[in-house]
Amino acid sequence: LENRLTFNRGQFRGAGHVLSTAEVAQAVPAYLHNGIQLFEEAWLLASEQRISRAASLAVLGLEEIAKIPLIVNTFLRYEQGVDEGSWAAYWKSGGVHKRKQELILAYGQIIRARFDGDPLHERRLYRHYAPKDFFEYLDRFKQSNFYVDMRQDGVHSPENDSVTKNILDYLLTFGQERIDSFCSWHITQQRTDDYLELALGRNSSRYWTNSYSVPEIHADLLYQSVSLSASYVPDYMTFHDFVDVYKERASETRIKQALIELAGLLRKRIDLSTQFPLYMSRYIGAFKLLVGLCEQKNTLGTSFSRKLRGTLFPEKSDPSV
Repeated sequence: LENRLTFNRGQFRGAGHVLSTAEVAQAVPAYLHNGIQLFEEAWLLASEQRISRAASLAVLGLEEIAKIPLIVNTFLRYEQGVDEGSWAAYWKSGGVHKRKQELILAYGQIIRARFDGDPLHERRLYRHYAPKDFFEYLDRFKQSNFYVDMRQDGVHSPENDSVTKNILDYLLTFGQERIDSFCSWHITQQRTDDYLELALGRNSSRYWTNSYSVPEIHADLLYQSVSLSASYVPDYMTFHDFVDVYKERASETRIKQALIELAGLLRKRIDLSTQFPLYMSRYIGAFKLLVGLCEQKNTLGTSFSRKLRGTLFPEKSDPSV
């Protein structure tokens, strides 16, 4: 208990420690999964109208997934000989929230050029971007929704007001878009390792990974569905073509399992977001892509198309309707 309460300080890395590829590949999916859980817990609080606490958890989730570009960029700069002091700077400033929050905006710029022409990762992903000075006030916003504060104009307590609710809607939407894109690269240690090898120029972008477990396929399908619905009119044809071609990469049985899981996820996101219009509108597009896929019986088969539609519309007694 004493060690746990003191965070096992003797086990922390020293300022001069250089992380190996394996260590970075282990850390990144851990950050990602914890960030996903923080967003899920924010949703749980929001569903109980605990808006202020949910908003703070959403900021914590952003800060957790922002550790991903921080550690990856540090690793790449060191390995490519750009900055020999990158790890020393990382251990010194890795806990600075503003730095982590800024990095999440730019993540992917280092790797993006390598994906030109790759059918999976070349597209734009995001509909929502942070406005000017957004991150400058994010930590203060988080604190104000956790604690009572004494200011010159009096006592300020966390409030579940409409302004906080609107900010939470934006944070959830903005953060979830980033998480959805990170998953395809980092949902597993193997995917992260493959990503790092690609970033260092050791893998081709077309064959950057041979790892296609169900969680990885789910992440790829999620990436593609949010990418192709980033505009307000979803690209049904390209999504259908992608799924058709993707069967050459991965097991069709696993693809179908991942599609059912994705359908359940998107259904859940829409059901939970009735009070968050920005978030709901963002994921209705991805949801529509899966609805359109149900009509492609030559790709999925009639029986599976009915099963997929039944997952998307569980309230209908006849899923073929």
